[in-house]
Amino acid sequence: MNLDFSRHATGLKALGLGYAGGINRYIAVIGNYALHAIDRDSGCFAGACATRTAREHEWTGGVRASLPLRLVTPYLIGSLGALHSTVRVEAGRFGEASADDKIFVGGPGFGFDIRLHRFLGFQAESRFMFGTQGYLYNRSMIGLYFRHR
Repeated sequence: MNLDFSRHATGLKALGLGYAGGINRYIAVIGNYALHAIDRDSGCFAGACATRTAREHEWTGGVRASLPLRLVTPYLIGSLGALHSTVRVEAGRFGEASADDKIFVGGPGFGFDIRLHRFLGFQAESRFMFGTQGYLYNRSMIGLYFRHR
């Protein structure tokens, strides 16, 4: 299980949770969830103020192929999933409006684990995700992993 934090060049911040269940020493089935807090801003015009919030929920699953070494474990991953984007505008006494979009995503990635203790380590990962409607993004993250037996 891992807990990760990522930041995109556009200011995108995310918090995620993942799981890797080993089939054997080299292959694992993975699952991940990430909440991307893309943007939040406020503005006023002619006495009316509005707040806009944009978020993305990402669910992916796939396969991880590892090369376990003594302290460092490099790996390659392939994943498929879904991305749910929402934009909400709150305009005080004028009410609120929202829009959402759901797309399928998938792509390759790579990363490595550095063992700090028998059940704890540091993890870094980067995924290149391609989506329907021409959507393309990179999800890079760093975080801690907890190993259980």
